[in-house]
Amino acid sequence: MNISDRIQALRRSRGISQEQLADVLGVSRQAVSKWEAEQSSPDLERIVAMAEYFDVTTDYLLRGIEPARERKGRADARSLCIVSTAVNAVGLIIGAALWRTYQNAFAPAFILSAQAAGLVLWLLAKGGRPRWYWAVNVWLLGMLPSYWLGELGRMALYRLPSSPFARLLIIAAPVIPLAIAGCIVTHRALRKK
Repeated sequence: MNISDRIQALRRSRGISQEQLADVLGVSRQAVSKWEAEQSSPDLERIVAMAEYFDVTTDYLLRGIEPARERKGRADARSLCIVSTAVNAVGLIIGAALWRTYQNAFAPAFILSAQAAGLVLWLLAKGGRPRWYWAVNVWLLGMLPSYWLGELGRMALYRLPSSPFARLLIIAAPVIPLAIAGCIVTHRALRKK
């Protein structure tokens, strides 16, 4: 991987266009395009600016050498994703057991809260999120709306209770973890600017 590949990979990982990167660096979109196509190389001032913007070292941009702290960050991100998956799975298992035993609104509220907590952990896994995460967790997250489908037949894990308080409990259970997740995302977005 050379400097053009690293610039392109960093830009894509940030989810920005060539034009947006050009605006940040004070160059034209064509300049960024030429860097990524290996037709030219950025000057030293732009390399330093990119390193600051992407939160990497100039050594990484120029030579692909990652400092030990970045490798550690990726390991931490993988660990958080593993814990997130475990929280989702355990939440479903315990919630199903609670429903089978008590059949009250606490079980779906518990499942929703566990899944929201798993989402918060995933959001905390900054950078280096493993590709397997969504493949494993899609079926777990798919349980979120299952209480709506419960009214359609007996195949669902649980049914939406008739009590207004119980319905409110089910719907409100994940609000706090999701609000925390929203704050984390907003904080990161503001920090990057």
